[in-house]
Amino acid sequence: VEEPEAILDRQGRVMRNKTIPFVKILCRNHPEREATWETEESIRTSYPHFLP
Repeated sequence: VEEPEAILDRQGRVMRNKTIPFVKILCRNHPEREATWETEESIRTSYPHFLP
């Protein structure tokens, strides 16, 4: 299971006139170069305990 370990960055991306919050997630046992951008909503849904 790919458990998130840390948030490395945050940014908003404009899509269809709405700003969508994205977070750059570092998963456990992966190097920083493999961190991925995910929507904040998808991380909140999958890992509700992770985001404050």
